[in-house]
Amino acid sequence: GGLGARLTELHERARRAEWSQAPMRLFPSRMADIAARQHGLALQASSWVRDRGIRLLMVEPEGVLKTPLAAKLLADATEAACQRRKGQLCMSKNDSFLSESVAFFRALLLAPSDGSALPALAHGSAGAEAGAMVDASVEEWVDTYDAFNCEGIGPSPGRLRPDGPRLVLLSNVGELETQPRPGQAEPSFGPGQAARLLGTIIARLASELGVHPAELSVRSYIAPQGRETHADADLHDEWDKPGGGMLRQAMRDAGVAPADALMVGFDYTDAQAAFAARVGHIDSKALFGGEDLDENFLSPGQARGNSAA
Repeated sequence: GGLGARLTELHERARRAEWSQAPMRLFPSRMADIAARQHGLALQASSWVRDRGIRLLMVEPEGVLKTPLAAKLLADATEAACQRRKGQLCMSKNDSFLSESVAFFRALLLAPSDGSALPALAHGSAGAEAGAMVDASVEEWVDTYDAFNCEGIGPSPGRLRPDGPRLVLLSNVGELETQPRPGQAEPSFGPGQAARLLGTIIARLASELGVHPAELSVRSYIAPQGRETHADADLHDEWDKPGGGMLRQAMRDAGVAPADALMVGFDYTDAQAAFAARVGHIDSKALFGGEDLDENFLSPGQARGNSAA
């Protein structure tokens, strides 16, 4: 009886695993349409950012590039694709990187490569919709890399655009080294773990782009630790978000005016920090979705009113 029940359980688990891969095996054209639509929306969003003349993109990694508060993260895009191919689809346990961000950053930062021509948008209804949504002024190329693929395929080597904006990461994740979470007696992170986590995020994003992290040259600002090591004297008291200290410091270090910077955030704290630093803000879900961008953009004067609503 016990053995029979165990065999039944194993059979059922195998059947579920088999069908979890079915969309990739049985409906490849549909998956291609979805990928084409995703890349079309990414082109729309990246064009919107460039049209605004953004020179510095300030990103909250928690909730934008990775699952909030999760610590486990794979630094290599090809390794992540291989894990998906092995059927380890409960990736949040082993890899908290948010693949939803990849198409946008590739469209924004990478130069078109040979073989990435437009015809992929011409096949299937979803691809056609994506092509219709992309403004005619957008460069007509489609990235062939799918960050969600379950075939173990990593990205090809990429080449950064010379006119792409600089990236910085700004996060209060350092609080996990100093403050216990509710119900915990000790902080979740050990000393230095927050900085190492952001370093892994940068390495993963570079890997998804097919470039070396040194080429991407992303700088990180962490609260509260950065108060002592990076903050100018007049920014010390407002360093942590929702204060605008980290954002102001990032702009000073990059030599970029507030009008040429944009905060990509996850929650109201990011919008309030953008308001304090007098920069525009957009929610990552709206940006990666590539739709209603003007409606979801918050100018500095709108951020506080929106968060309070």
